[in-house]
Amino acid sequence: MTSHTGLSTAPHAQVPAAAVPGLGGRPWRDNAYAGFWDTQQNVFGVVHVSTSPNAPGTRARFSVLVDGRAVEVVEPLPPGSFRSSSIDVDLPAARVLVDHPGVHAELEFTPRFVEADYSATGVLPDLVEGISLQHFQQGANVVGRIEVHGSTVAIDGQAFRDRTWGPRDESAAWSEYAVIAGCTPAFDYTVMRFRDTRDRTATHGFLIRPEGAVPVDGLALIRDAAGMITQATVTGPDATRVLLEMTRGRGGFWVPMGTGGPPPVLSAYDDAVDVSVDGVTGAGFTEQAVLRLT
Repeated sequence: MTSHTGLSTAPHAQVPAAAVPGLGGRPWRDNAYAGFWDTQQNVFGVVHVSTSPNAPGTRARFSVLVDGRAVEVVEPLPPGSFRSSSIDVDLPAARVLVDHPGVHAELEFTPRFVEADYSATGVLPDLVEGISLQHFQQGANVVGRIEVHGSTVAIDGQAFRDRTWGPRDESAAWSEYAVIAGCTPAFDYTVMRFRDTRDRTATHGFLIRPEGAVPVDGLALIRDAAGMITQATVTGPDATRVLLEMTRGRGGFWVPMGTGGPPPVLSAYDDAVDVSVDGVTGAGFTEQAVLRLT
């Protein structure tokens, strides 16, 4: 099934001509991501692709936990492509194929509700003034199969996808962020809080229901002793208030971004969570990052 134009936008083989004068040699990146889960099968996984027409550090990654057993594939990507030697992310078809020794996967994503457009919200700190990152997210149902070391599991669960393009160098623009995203029987949610390298903080997100996306701009977090998110209160300007109780269950994955090297380097982690809202359960993930200075 074809997705909305934001999520299905093809990666750029070249930096768009309109962006070249202001880019000043900074990296342009095209990223796509999907965190997916099947709570009945105790599966949590991530597919994450990042390519660039003018910068190193491109990669395709497929990471999956099947009943507590982790397998990861990380490979380089050519410019302008979301297809590596083993991982193929087909955006128009909303399909992911993985064919690698030890792990094979076929996953198809169907949009649940409308797409959330973060592009004009100002929540993602700009690397280049006047050229904002284009960023779209959407909850999805996901079906397919994953084979890990000869054992196959059928997947019938949910996911959260995103698609981002524009000037992007995480370690240069972002000092910290927290993201919550997930699906419940009644609605999907996505909320992000970013702090840039000049100590400015912004929060924005959406509660996404069949009738549309409701913007929210408040996020209060409770964390455990290790700093992982266990509760989130989401509020909106229209007196919207939703309390999300989060229970960690399936583990998670580190999120490689950029090229690495001497500090500062952004360090990020995805954590799979079960979510309770007024006694009704759902699931999703949290992603947190902090700039490593030493």
